[in-house]
Amino acid sequence: MSGSSEALGHPKFPSSILSIHREFKQYEKAFRFLNGLRYEVDADKFDPRDYQEKNKPLAFENLADTWIKMKRREGIKKGSIKNLNAHINRAIDYWGPQNIKSISAFEIQSYLLNLSDLSSKSQHNHMSTLKEFWRWVSSMFQKVDMPEFPKVRVKLGWRKTISKDLQREIIAEIKRIAPFKVWIGVKFLSTYFNVRPVELAAILESDIELDMERIWVRETKEGVAKYLYLLDEDVSLLRELPPVIDQLLRFFRHDSGVSGTQKGAPYGGKYFYKWWKRASGNLGIHDVDLYGGTRHSTVQYLRDQGFSRRNFAWLRGIPPTKPLRDILASHQTI
Repeated sequence: MSGSSEALGHPKFPSSILSIHREFKQYEKAFRFLNGLRYEVDADKFDPRDYQEKNKPLAFENLADTWIKMKRREGIKKGSIKNLNAHINRAIDYWGPQNIKSISAFEIQSYLLNLSDLSSKSQHNHMSTLKEFWRWVSSMFQKVDMPEFPKVRVKLGWRKTISKDLQREIIAEIKRIAPFKVWIGVKFLSTYFNVRPVELAAILESDIELDMERIWVRETKEGVAKYLYLLDEDVSLLRELPPVIDQLLRFFRHDSGVSGTQKGAPYGGKYFYKWWKRASGNLGIHDVDLYGGTRHSTVQYLRDQGFSRRNFAWLRGIPPTKPLRDILASHQTI
């Protein structure tokens, strides 16, 4: 604080605040500033970081940059980091060096309106990223409150589905043109709809527990491991494969002789999709994606066969009874 306060008989400010220096040309402005500091101290709202003009520890852009670096160190997948970067960078462009404590729920609502060029799903993802970021900030820094976030209603589009017979034709074409394990993968995606392509591609040889007739899926979107309980035909299929000594290898990995790939390298998350599109294109089908043609078509087919929510529990990680397993096998055989 510039020199006039002591000359006018004002009491000295507490030493923890003496490091804050401002110069004012007018006494009234200096007096108001000093009173503001006194009020913050009395109300237990004083935070010296609010007045650090050089490094600005509470600047939105600085905190966001630190958070992204922390996420990278956590070993998050490249695709997820790419999405988080896109969300945070757009928010940085909007708020920049603004003190995060000054960003209100109203400003977050205004930011959401700024995302009107995006789909409702993308807007929802942006808000989810910001919520996670804000929760981290509020847990790391005292006096930074978690603001209320607006709710985003996601308008889900319809995925085109296909019949079971057409699904089988496409999978048969994949078996004809693609590496054998690609066929196994797409076959499994069409049978066990509670697993995603990227989750299935990540399983290890050791995750396949044939004695228990199940596969342990470790890497899931939800962050919680789950089991795939196998039908008898798939247990038999996997038993026919040659044994592998190194059980820490990915099950879905490239063999030799496949152009553009390295032997032993794991499948990427989109490798099943690539072969699905090629096979379906060979059959003249160009408007059904992997999710629609496997997961969603399977669910629709089972519903049409009269399967109840209780029956679907099998595909959500609950072991099936023997009668239910036999019924499911009669419908799911590919």
